[in-house]
Amino acid sequence: MSSTTSTPQIQVEVQVQANARAHAQAPVRAAQEQTRTRASLRIGLAMAAVLIETTLLGVVVDDVRADEPTPFATYAFAQQKVYGMTLTAVPGGNATLVGDALGFAVKMSTSASVDSLPGIGAQIGGLDAVQTFISSGLPLPPPENYTNNTPVGFSLPVGERVLQQLNPTGQGGPMGITNGIPVAADFISGHNFGRGDAYVAPNPDVLPLGPGSGTIPPNVPLGSWPPLGSQIDRTHLFAPIGSADTLSIDAVAETLLTDFQPGVISNGLADWVVTGRFAVTSPDPQARVGVSFDFNVIERMVVFSSEPLTNIAVATNTLAFDVLDSLGGSVFGGLLGSNPSVVRLLASPASGAETYNNHTSVPTHIYPGPGATSFQTVPLGPGDYSFTLKGESTAYVSALPEPGMTTAVALAAAGGGAAWMRQRRRRLHAAGSRR
Repeated sequence: MSSTTSTPQIQVEVQVQANARAHAQAPVRAAQEQTRTRASLRIGLAMAAVLIETTLLGVVVDDVRADEPTPFATYAFAQQKVYGMTLTAVPGGNATLVGDALGFAVKMSTSASVDSLPGIGAQIGGLDAVQTFISSGLPLPPPENYTNNTPVGFSLPVGERVLQQLNPTGQGGPMGITNGIPVAADFISGHNFGRGDAYVAPNPDVLPLGPGSGTIPPNVPLGSWPPLGSQIDRTHLFAPIGSADTLSIDAVAETLLTDFQPGVISNGLADWVVTGRFAVTSPDPQARVGVSFDFNVIERMVVFSSEPLTNIAVATNTLAFDVLDSLGGSVFGGLLGSNPSVVRLLASPASGAETYNNHTSVPTHIYPGPGATSFQTVPLGPGDYSFTLKGESTAYVSALPEPGMTTAVALAAAGGGAAWMRQRRRRLHAAGSRR
């Protein structure tokens, strides 16, 4: 009988001893689990640190090779000169177009930014907005209104002065306009900059062809042009088509990134606006006459990307014309306005590089090239009107984050996080078992 009663007692004692051993070993197991978790976290952080250190080391090595052509570059350039501008009556009307005796005004601005420096700048002006230039040290800024002449066949008259590239591409140096396609050898390691510049030029603005053609003009053109901030006499705009000494404005935007950090954006911008008033007069209230905006244009855009699938280069040129009646409504109509405007956009293609050149051979109200636009109003009745002429050039480049680095850092962090989650689940399970 004693043997039958001793077996349960032995089993209870064995279970008590096992529970005691398990309770005594619990801190040891917890310490071991914490050690494994810390090790996983340290490994994950170490992986991330190695990746970041490798990237920074690459930047230092690139700085050492700052004088060498770079295999990595993203570049954009946009230049547009609208010159010999006039506002005239469209032939066939039976009313008279009269410019405001107070003249008209010109305002312009330039800006640039390179957020890897970091740096940003902007300037405003009347007849000449000071060049905005942001750089990491190289290259040095070009002179104010850095100009050259166009090659034969790109302007009327021959040799028209244009703002040119700081970083020549293809067959671009020292000319302001070429057909050359940029290549990697055009760019130097360590050169990162953004640039914008604009100014009112005399008309005509001809430079002789040859080595001396890189003359820099004064900030405010000589002759009959008024000082900065003054109203400009109406004869510089309300004049017969093709007249000398009429309004001319040149604008340029340029930016370059080489050996840059992922996620960097850089840009340059130059824009301008001309505003004024005119009247349509006639003793006959039913009389009508259209208004024509005529001009010559020279434009060039260049884009280059050594890695076009991840790093983007975009250049744009725009030109717009609008006329408002005495009530402030656009004479071109439409809820959103349908005033004539043209936008030229050049983005880095899959091949990585492209150049676009455009110019007129005679003054015209038709902006040449694809999507040609006519800058003429419908016939207008007698009354007072205001007008706006607007141009803009932009250059923009961006470098997307490197997918490889982003993924590796994420995996390293995820590995440490997973270990922490495993430990937390075991603690919760143990707490539930003790209840």
